Amino acid sequence: MNTRRGFKSRYPILIAGFVLLLAISPAVLAEVSVQNVTGTITITMPGGEVVTVEPGQPIPAITSGATVEAITGTAEISATGGDTVNVLINESTATLTDGAQIGVTVSPTGDATLNVISGTVTVLNADGTTQTLSAGESLVALALKPVSAQGPDIPGTGPNYIGPEAATGYKG
Repeated sequence: MNTRRGFKSRYPILIAGFVLLLAISPAVLAEVSVQNVTGTITITMPGGEVVTVEPGQPIPAITSGATVEAITGTAEISATGGDTVNVLINESTATLTDGAQIGVTVSPTGDATLNVISGTVTVLNADGTTQTLSAGESLVALALKPVSAQGPDIPGTGPNYIGPEAATGYKG
């Protein structure tokens, strides 16, 4: 029984498997990660699917090119292995690539703070300007509209609203 011949006949299969493993490895190692979430986040996948994650819910696999927004609380977001993720910070958008990691905190008033933990992050501001932030740097983005505990302001319902009877004298 010649066992060496059987092993030699398997060389091409082993070599092909090794080459395939090397080709797939970068894709397996690349990832977008969201961790330490204490509030609500939304994830918009590249295909347009929007996923809302509440505290305690599992975070789905996030595809490169997705957009993440912390609505309340805190979150840590990172992109590795060539993947890219955009993070909305009120009117600004931070783009993370090449091992960048940030922490985002959204206050009860809606103000957001972005802290760069590692790498560099490019931020597109609401006015169209860009800035690059490095590890240790931060950005504060004020809320677009103050968040009111009383709910939205509906015209004609405020404390100074008199109603149509003041103008017409009609008391119904």
